[in-house]
Formats: sequence, C-alpha cells, structure tokens
Amino acid sequence: MLITRPDVLIEANDVAICLRSAGGRTFNREREALGIGDVDRIFAYSIDSAPNIYARSYVKYSRELKKEFNDNNAMNPEISCIVDNQRLSLDHTERIVVDRYVIEGEPLRNYVIKLTRDNLRRLIIERHPYREERITIKNDILTTFRNEIPLLINLAENQLFRSYTRDWANRIRTCGLEWQYRRYAKYLREGTLLPIVERIA
Repeated sequence: MLITRPDVLIEANDVAICLRSAGGRTFNREREALGIGDVDRIFAYSIDSAPNIYARSYVKYSRELKKEFNDNNAMNPEISCIVDNQRLSLDHTERIVVDRYVIEGEPLRNYVIKLTRDNLRRLIIERHPYREERITIKNDILTTFRNEIPLLINLAENQLFRSYTRDWANRIRTCGLEWQYRRYAKYLREGTLLPIVERIA
C-alpha cells in the first residue's frame, strides 16, 4: 500500500470520490461519483466543528454514510483517478506499507527493499499490528497459492491447515464473498508471489 500526500492528485486529469470501492460488483464510476458539494458530507466533522486538527479527517462509518446518502451500497469512500500514463508518480509518497508475508523464508518487506529505488527504501515499513491468527492465515494461503488457487471449500476442509485458516475460509463462504476471495487470490499470486519467485529462482 502506498501512502501519499494529497498533492499527488494534481497529476490526475479527473478525480472521483465514490462511497464504495471501484472493485465492487456493478460499480459505475460516472453514476456513483459524488458531486463537489457532497464531499463534505462524508466527514464526521466540518472543518470548523472538529474538536482537533486530526478529527478533520475522520470519515463517517458505513452505517452513517448509508443514512447520510440514503444509499445501502455506501461502505467506505474511495478515490479513483484518470491519469495520462495510467499511473501516478511516486514523487509524493510518504510511506510504502508491506504486508507481513514470508516467501522462501524471507519477509516480503526485504524483497520490496531490494526492488525499490534508493530514495524510496527508507519509506518502506511492515504493516502492523497483526494478531497471531492473521499471520497464520496469510502465510497458510500464500504457501498454497504457490502452485494454484484452491477453492475456498478446499481451504476450509484441508486438515493440513490450522483451525484459524479453515475457520477464515468458512466465514468467507458463509458471507457469500467467494468472488472477492478469487480476486484477492489472483492479485496476490500473479502480482506478488510469482514475480518474486521467478526473480529468486
């Protein structure tokens, strides 16, 4: 995850703020983008009423957003941009946050440091805190993705995995979010795991 200063938005030709992720089903950026006059409504406080400077950035919880905008699809506001070369520069980057995965016995953060320009390496940190069960789940599934992306039911029933991982897979299935799992799994495998494995092979 890249944490950047707001100045990066100056590089975009078009900026849209929507009340849910662009990765959601049936998402329509043009229809769902907020008008400029509605942007202030996503925040818990106005600039003048915030109890401190940090509170100015507090965004309403999804329950409050649903009520505020009378929209049951409202979840977490997200910004999307249209940029000439399809990506924003790293010139405004403040932090590069890396998940706590272990690949071939080495933390993912170490691989990212090796692949990053010198001037950005000092910005790389590992995401934290992590509960023990989350670390277990993340590394169980990463090991599995090395060869293939299994069905959630296979993760849930595989006795080689610890109970944390099996329970997680069952929760995702019960919530009807298997389509999000497949998207996440493909992104992790093809965008992170395999490129690193190929480099160190």
